[in-house]
Parts: sequence; C-alpha cells; structure tokens
Amino acid sequence: MIVIDDATAHNPCYYDRLVLVVTKRQLARAGSAAVYFDPQAATRAEIRFAVEKSYRPWHVQRKFSRAARGLPPYRRADKPKAGAKGGAQ
Repeated sequence: MIVIDDATAHNPCYYDRLVLVVTKRQLARAGSAAVYFDPQAATRAEIRFAVEKSYRPWHVQRKFSRAARGLPPYRRADKPKAGAKGGAQ
C-alpha cells in the first residue's frame, strides 16, 4: 500500500494489481479511508472511503477544494520588499 501526499499525482503502480495506491486527491474527494487486508490470501487489500456517495448536501463541497481538483497547495506570491522601487534613478 502506498499513500501519496500529492493531489497532482497519479497511480504509479497502475499495472500491478496487488499494489494499493491512495492519493491526496482521493482522500479530499471521499474522506478518510479504511483499509482491510486479508491475512489468509495474497490478494489486493480492500479500501473503503468514508463518503462513497454524496448523501448529504454538504458532501458536494468536497469537490471544490484544491486537492480534490488535483491542484497543488496555494502559495502566495512574494511581495516586493518595502522601499524597493522599480526603474533606474
């Protein structure tokens, strides 16, 4: 199991069916995740998210966060230093 703390990332193990990948984007859209491993079988783990379907009106708001849209975290633009003026004198 791999948990990727990046909303812009995709599943790097797409072709390996036994590897379970959870991204920040999935968690932003579907809430917390519970992972179930079967100790008797060498099969892929099962994952269940807290909000599988939007069954409450406020669940719709999840899709508007930056992480749910696959965007990187917000960063403010650097402000110019006080007293610095553009142009030559």
